[in-house]
Amino acid sequence: MKTERSFLRKGLLVLVCGLLLAMLMGMGVQAATYKGMKEGRTYGRFSGTNYFRINVKRSGCLSIQAYRRLSSGATAKASVGLYNSRGKAVDKYWRPTSKKNNYAVYYGVKKGTYYIAMKGSSGCYIKYKFTSVSENSGSTRSKSKTIAENANRNGILTAGESGSKSDWYKIRVVNRSSIALYFDSLNNGGKIAVQVYSPRLRFNKTYVSTGDWAKRFSFSSGKKIRGMFYIRVYRYQNNSATSGAYTLRWT
Repeated sequence: MKTERSFLRKGLLVLVCGLLLAMLMGMGVQAATYKGMKEGRTYGRFSGTNYFRINVKRSGCLSIQAYRRLSSGATAKASVGLYNSRGKAVDKYWRPTSKKNNYAVYYGVKKGTYYIAMKGSSGCYIKYKFTSVSENSGSTRSKSKTIAENANRNGILTAGESGSKSDWYKIRVVNRSSIALYFDSLNNGGKIAVQVYSPRLRFNKTYVSTGDWAKRFSFSSGKKIRGMFYIRVYRYQNNSATSGAYTLRWT
């Protein structure tokens, strides 16, 4: 009987230990968090993988810059990642960043808690900056939001959201010989696509970004251009890892 009780106690102890281990593993990022990271301040002298907790108060664009300082005094690249409040990665890739040429990684984010991850062998430094972005886009073509001529329209591709999500806009053109569309983006290294579509003119063309991107698209015709153009901004190939912010304008 004593042997049976002893066996049951050992089994219960193993079960409790297993549950505790599972809880600790579930905590993941939170268990390793460095508290109190402030915007614009550089934190340094880290090695290995480190996590930093930040609170975002509104939707916008997160800029992260990390680097390694070598014994020679030169700097080298470090890698960064981003996790949500539950410790789940919102970007499946580690992204390289460096102090050289102010090379940063950009994420579109919503209000909430995030964990910035940094990875490097030694002598790592990191800082972040947040820029608020007010977005007003449509979720489908029928719900497209109008962009007035020469007006900037800002938007974000939020980290962690579905790769199939699109932002829709429209512009109304009246008796023009040509139009130009300007698209400027900051992102985490993924590709952003811009589709321009006019059912009346049977015009349908897609432009694909390469990294951070400033681009001017133009369309001209021998006849006067008039009618509605629809603009769709989305992640190329529906890649959910792509994130960032952008600005649209047309003349």
